[in-house]
Amino acid sequence: MDGAYLVTARKWRPTLYKDVVGQEHVSQTLRNAVLGQRLHHAYIFNGPRGVGKTTSARILAKAVNCPNLTPEGEPCNECSSCVEIGTGRSIDVIEIDGASNNSVDDVRNLRENAQYPPVHGKYKLYIIDEVHMLSTSAFNALLKTLEEPPRHLIFVFATTEPHKIPATILSRCQRFDFRRMQVEEVAKHLRHISEREGVEIDDESLVIIAKKGDGSMRDSQSIYDQVRSFCGNDIKAAMVYNALNLIDQEFFFELAGAIRRGDVNRLFAMTQEVFLRGYDMQECLSGLAEHYRNLLTVLVTGDTDMIEVSGEFATRFESEAAEYKQTDLMNLVRMTLQTEQALRFAPQPRLRFEFALVEMARMPQAAELTALLHEIQELKQAINSGATLRIEQSAAPAPRPAASAAAPASAPATPAAAPPRDNGQDSDAAAPPAAPPPLTNKKDTPPSGSGNASSGGVSAASLENGWSDFVRSKLSNVILRGYLKKAGLVNVRFFDGRIEMEALAPTVGDTLDEQRISLQDEVAEYYGGSVEVRTGGSSAATGAIDMFGSVNAPQQSQPSGGASPGKPEAAPRPAAPDKTPAKDQADLPELDRKIIDLFNASEIASR
Repeated sequence: MDGAYLVTARKWRPTLYKDVVGQEHVSQTLRNAVLGQRLHHAYIFNGPRGVGKTTSARILAKAVNCPNLTPEGEPCNECSSCVEIGTGRSIDVIEIDGASNNSVDDVRNLRENAQYPPVHGKYKLYIIDEVHMLSTSAFNALLKTLEEPPRHLIFVFATTEPHKIPATILSRCQRFDFRRMQVEEVAKHLRHISEREGVEIDDESLVIIAKKGDGSMRDSQSIYDQVRSFCGNDIKAAMVYNALNLIDQEFFFELAGAIRRGDVNRLFAMTQEVFLRGYDMQECLSGLAEHYRNLLTVLVTGDTDMIEVSGEFATRFESEAAEYKQTDLMNLVRMTLQTEQALRFAPQPRLRFEFALVEMARMPQAAELTALLHEIQELKQAINSGATLRIEQSAAPAPRPAASAAAPASAPATPAAAPPRDNGQDSDAAAPPAAPPPLTNKKDTPPSGSGNASSGGVSAASLENGWSDFVRSKLSNVILRGYLKKAGLVNVRFFDGRIEMEALAPTVGDTLDEQRISLQDEVAEYYGGSVEVRTGGSSAATGAIDMFGSVNAPQQSQPSGGASPGKPEAAPRPAAPDKTPAKDQADLPELDRKIIDLFNASEIASR
C-alpha cells in the first residue's frame, strides 16, 4: 500500500533506540546487553500504554539478529533481517496478542514451534503483548519452557498490569519499567514531527495536546492527527480547544478571579456558559483544581518550572499567585476536589456545581482569620501580664513605717516576720526566719543555697520563694504533688536549711513519711544546696478525717488553756447536711481514703 496514508504513530514509530523518547534507562541497558552478549532469555516490559514497550521489543529483535550492528548497539535497518522485522514479515519474530491467545492450547502450539531454530537470524523471538491476559493454566504450561528455554529462544512480555502475572513467571524474567512521558518530552517530539511535515503549530497547542495524551506518546500522536484534520497545517490554540471541546486556560483564569473577588453574579454567568457550550462539569472542576495547584506551586516554589503550561501562561501564573495566600489556595483545592467527588453521585449536578462555586467565593480569607487569631493572642498576653502584675503587687510586703525619732529607746522593735509554728520536734524551730525578699521569677532564676551561710544550707526565704514552683513543675510524685497543692492538707514551714511538713490527715502523713527521702533528694537538687525535710503530725496532732471531711480531735486530754503547746489548733468544720453518717476510714479501700483526703470528699447517701 505504497502512497497510502499512515497515522503519525505508525509513520513515526522509532526504528532505533536513540529515537525512543523518554526511556533512556531501558534503551541504554538493552544496547549494552547486545554489545556484551549478555542477553537474557526472557524480558518483561511494563509501563503505561503508548510509551514504547512493543517498539523497544522490535528494536531488540532487529539488534540481536543484525549482522551489521553499529558500535553503539543499534541495528543497521538496511540488511534483509532488519527490513523483514521492520515490515513484520520475519518468520523468526512472532508477535502474539495475549488477550486473544490466552488458552492452554495456544501456549502448547507456542512450545512446539519454539523448538525449531531460527531460519535467517541467530535468535527467535516471541513478543507477547498484554501477557497478563493469559489464563493461569496457560502460564503454568509456559513455565517449563520459560525455565529451561532453547539457546536460540528469547521471550519479550509486554504488559500494563504486572501484578496479574504469577510470581513464578516474574522471577524468571528481567523486568524493565517504562515510565510515563513528561509533557515537555511529548511536546518536543511533536514539534519535531511538525517541522518535518511542514506544519505550523504554536507552543500552547503542543502543551494542550501533550497534556491531553496523559503521558502516552501514542495517544498524543492520535490527538495530533485529530487536531491536524480539523485545523490543517496551521494550528492555533483556540482551534485546538474547539476541536477537542476543551475549556481554555483563559476561562479558568477568569473563573478563579471571580471566585477571589467574590463576584457571584459573574460566577452564575460563567456556569451558564459551561452548560451552553456543553462542557463536562467534571472536566471543568478538574481543570480548576489543576489551575489552583499551579498557583500554589508557583507561590510555594517561587518559579514556574514545575507547572505544565506554555511560556505566556507561566508569566501570568507568576503574577496571579501573588494575590493569594497558601492557606486560601489549599482550601480552594480541597473544596474543588471534594465537589468533583460529590458531583458523581449528585441528583442535581448543576445545583451542586453552582453551590460549590458560590461557597468558594464566600469562603473567608485566611488573612482575616490570621489577624483575628493574632489579636486574640495579643489580648491574652495583655491579660496575663496584667494579672501577673496585680499578683506581684498584692504579694509584695507593705513597706513598714520608719521608726519615729521620738519613740522611747526602751520600746520593743517590731519583729521582721511572725515566728513560724512549730510541731515540737526541734527546739531550733523557735528562731524566726529572716524576712522574705521581694518575689522574683522563679522559673528563670531558681533559688540558690548561698542565702544562709550560718547553717550551710538554703535560707528560709529562698526555700519559701521557690516552693510553689518546685511543687508545680519539679516534684515527680503525682500524689504528693496533689497533697501539697491542695489547701488544708499539709502545713509547710520553712527554716534555714530545713522544711517541716505537718500532715492534717493520716493518709497524707503516711505518704509523707514514705516519700520523705525521695522528696528530700528532689528538694536538694532543685535548690542546689543542703535541705532537710522533716515530716510529722499524721495522726497524733490532727486526728482522723471522717466521711464528711471534718477533723476529729484526738482522744486525749488537753490543757484547759487551749491547744497543746507547739501544736496548731485545727479549726472545726461544720458537718455537711443531708449526708450519711460518718464511717470509719479503716473500713474503706485505700483508694477511697486517698480520694477523701485529697479532695475533702464526702459520701452522699443514694436515694
